[in-house]
Amino acid sequence: MAPSETTVVGSTSAVVEFKVDYKQAKQLAAVGNLVESEAISTGRQTWRIYFTCTTQIRNGKALEMFAVFLRPNPMSMPSCFRGAKTMFHALLDAKTGMINAAWSKPLSRMCCASWKLDRAGGTDVVSKQWAKDGQLKFLCSIVVNYIPAPPSDICEHLGTLLDTTDGTDVSFTIDGEVFQAHRAMLAARSPVFRAELLGSMSEAKMTSINLLDIAPATFKAMLRYMYTDALPRGWGLFSRETGD
Repeated sequence: MAPSETTVVGSTSAVVEFKVDYKQAKQLAAVGNLVESEAISTGRQTWRIYFTCTTQIRNGKALEMFAVFLRPNPMSMPSCFRGAKTMFHALLDAKTGMINAAWSKPLSRMCCASWKLDRAGGTDVVSKQWAKDGQLKFLCSIVVNYIPAPPSDICEHLGTLLDTTDGTDVSFTIDGEVFQAHRAMLAARSPVFRAELLGSMSEAKMTSINLLDIAPATFKAMLRYMYTDALPRGWGLFSRETGD
């Protein structure tokens, strides 16, 4: 059965049926290998479900043990999922009824659901009592609860800062027209302005600077680009006077 998936704000989930040939799984486990599912997608995150089994002696009792565990692919983890929580729920459809286990972990951690069965009833108790036609069938659900990162609006905010002139600490005068700006912003965006406004040049101590050989419209467009990474409408790849 292919995974079904839903995505809503703050949560993403997937449900998948995972079938395991128990005899084959025991053979693989004996040489250190696992049974694994196909890749499962929840939103932009991918996972695989694994199955393993073993026999252990505890307190003089032989225990048939098996487990399914969920492992995320860290390379596919979206940044908005960092710090998210994962709920893994595995339901085993067995001959004697439905048994289940649930686990909740941080998204980057492995989730595991395990079962331990007493072999007092004889050898290969899993095949005899739990497998159907030699298969273990798990219904697994994955739920990720997260806080999605909001869309970036820093350029809009910086553009507003330029428009309102809040906190400006330097001005440029061109042909009688005055432009207010922020030293830190210009220095961060341009090595030329960094040297001029924060270095040893005389302009570093000036609050008002006169500029020559540049048109007011061109300087205004340049300021807009430095604050917002965008040119005003009507300006192409190269700055040019629009006549507005």
